[in-house]
Amino acid sequence: MKKGTLLALGLLGLSLTTVLAAQQPGRTMTIEEINSGAFASRSAGRGMRSMSDGLHYTMMDKAHKAILRYSFATGQLVDTLFSVDKARE
Repeated sequence: MKKGTLLALGLLGLSLTTVLAAQQPGRTMTIEEINSGAFASRSAGRGMRSMSDGLHYTMMDKAHKAILRYSFATGQLVDTLFSVDKARE
């Protein structure tokens, strides 16, 4: 066989092994668990939350006084959604 064919078969075997190893024998998910959000990701950690537009995420500032919107594409601050200081004015 050619090296390319052997490599392709090897990668296929490795990927199938990985997929099968990830399965939990005896564990069955129910429709109720799936619909309840039990498997949904809530955040990416450290207070970062994805927005529904799929383009931005929010985080609190270091002083915990503002909710800031950042761009996934650039990682740059886009807007301040809420500020305690402005809310008190």
